[in-house]
Amino acid sequence: MVTEVYHLIFGMLISQEIPPGARMAVDEIARKLGVSQTPVRQALATLEAEGLVTRTHLVGYRAGELMTRRQFDDLFAVRAFLEPQAARLAAEKPAPERLAEMRSTQSEMTYEASRNGVVPYGTFARHDAELHSAIAEASRNEALRDAVSRLNAHVHLFRLYVDRAVTHDALDEHEEIVSAIEHRDPRRAAAAMRAHLRRSQKRLRSAFE
Repeated sequence: MVTEVYHLIFGMLISQEIPPGARMAVDEIARKLGVSQTPVRQALATLEAEGLVTRTHLVGYRAGELMTRRQFDDLFAVRAFLEPQAARLAAEKPAPERLAEMRSTQSEMTYEASRNGVVPYGTFARHDAELHSAIAEASRNEALRDAVSRLNAHVHLFRLYVDRAVTHDALDEHEEIVSAIEHRDPRRAAAAMRAHLRRSQKRLRSAFE
C-alpha cells in the first residue's frame, strides 16, 4: 500500500498536478487517494528524503521548488566528477548481467525513437535513469554507486522537462558509452560519459533561457 501511494504522489509531483511550492495536507491527500493517513505520511517521508517535498515544523509538507540555474549547474558538476569514473570502472571488468541490462535499456530507447520519431522526456528519463544506475552498479564500488543514486538527478530534471522531447543526440551518446563498456575500454567509456554529460547540460539548460 505504501509503495502504491508513493507512486501516486510521485506522479502528481512530477506532472506538477501538485505545483512546486504547494502545501500538501496529509488528510487531503488521503481523502483524494481513498487511503488512510498512515501510508501517505510514510510516502511523504520517502519523498522528503528524495528532495521532492520539504517539511517545516508546525507547517507540514510542501512540494519542493523546481531547480534553480545554480542548482542545475551544481548537479552537473558533481555528475561530471562521479559518473565518468563509474563508466571507467564498469569497463574494466564488466559484469555480463549489467551489460545485458545496459544493452536492453539502450535498445528500448532506440526502438521508441524509431517508432515515434522522438522520445518523450518522461519515457527517456525513466530509461536514462535505469542506464546510468546500471553503469554505477557495474562500477562495483558501493560508495560511488550510492553517491550517484543519492543525487536523484533524473527525478529533478524530469520536473523541468516533463513536456519536452529528447533529441537523437542523447541516444547516440548513450550508444557510445555502452559500446565502450562492452569493449572493455575504460578510457573511452570515461570520455564518452564526460562528453554526454557536458552535451546534456548544454541541451537541457534551455529551460532557464
